[in-house]
Amino acid sequence: VGSRLEAAAPAADRPPPPVTDPRGEVWTRGYGSIYTVVADEGGALWAEDETGLPDSRRLKVAEPNAFHMPSLDQMYVGLRFLGAPVGPEDGVVTPLHIMKRLTRQPPNLIGVVASEGGKTVFQSCDKRFFDSRDIADHRPERFLMRYVEVKHNETNVGDWQLMQVVRDIGPVSSVSEFIMRTYSLPDCFPEEAEALTVNAVVPPLTGRRDVRDLPLVTIDGTDSRDFDDAVFAEPDPDPANPGGWHLIVSIADVAHYVKAGDALDLEAFARGNSTYLPDRCIPMLPERLSNDLCSLRPHEDRACVGVDIWITATGEKLRHKFFRGLMESSARLTYNQVEVAFEERAALRASARDVEAAGEWEEAMGPAPEAKAGSEDSAGPGLQPAAASNPPTDTTD
Repeated sequence: VGSRLEAAAPAADRPPPPVTDPRGEVWTRGYGSIYTVVADEGGALWAEDETGLPDSRRLKVAEPNAFHMPSLDQMYVGLRFLGAPVGPEDGVVTPLHIMKRLTRQPPNLIGVVASEGGKTVFQSCDKRFFDSRDIADHRPERFLMRYVEVKHNETNVGDWQLMQVVRDIGPVSSVSEFIMRTYSLPDCFPEEAEALTVNAVVPPLTGRRDVRDLPLVTIDGTDSRDFDDAVFAEPDPDPANPGGWHLIVSIADVAHYVKAGDALDLEAFARGNSTYLPDRCIPMLPERLSNDLCSLRPHEDRACVGVDIWITATGEKLRHKFFRGLMESSARLTYNQVEVAFEERAALRASARDVEAAGEWEEAMGPAPEAKAGSEDSAGPGLQPAAASNPPTDTTD
């Protein structure tokens, strides 16, 4: 009666010696704690200890492996339960056993309906929910760019990816206006600050390092609007650092355009940061800078401040050096694109290893013995092996 949840734990943190209860379960000596199920940015479920003690940990929800444990589709974000540790199984993993569920229904959520990858999805305002959810409605597009209250799918409470709209709160724009008025957020810049950006241009190369030939790339979320940092990496050619790497991280050189004490500096100081609302961004700097000259858009020259970093094969930093330069972003990448690229590279490497291993095995086995006439492996009288009548096609490039 319970799902297993796991957390990585060092050997020094192993629980005390286990005891066995009448049902045959192995339990550690100790009392249960109250946990809440949350989700991370990747959509994985975790359980957080509500005690807030220094030694409390976030526990990973693991797939049950016993016939009496319910499927993970009965787990959902917001579930509260009383749990107690069991095990350890291998000295590294500490499982958790659900003793009693304290919430019977998943909580309702408030968020915005948006278009994502050609689908109409729900995005929660609750920071515990990072992923988008499908909407159980025959016309979900009617809620686009509106705030709604949703509940989990009634037909299957465990299907926490499917939401049903229970209340239409209002358009996103009205909520943004409400937030701006509530917190006195500005909707324009002073004229003297805007005037300082009119004649702003990308600086010449004089006194700057030219890194435009390096394939620096920006990596941001799919819906990101600001591209303010770029990265580059290559194997360190220094023979004194075998397996090491040379990295470059570059950011927009905002200080070239904003001088200490001028109208731009004072306004940026007053705003403190850019503010993102559901349907708009209130930038810290005027659009000419925030979305143009200080945005590392691909294939455009940009003033930058960068740092060279040299690390060892084990990731230890050897040294670093700052510079002011002129760069050109080679590509605007997303986190998903980079993740797919790494996964595909790993798959190609694994395939190459398999091919290499197969070649070594064939070489070790030697040539296959020829089949004797009349044997089971023979093509039979009057017949020729398929290879003879249908020679293989040369597929080499």
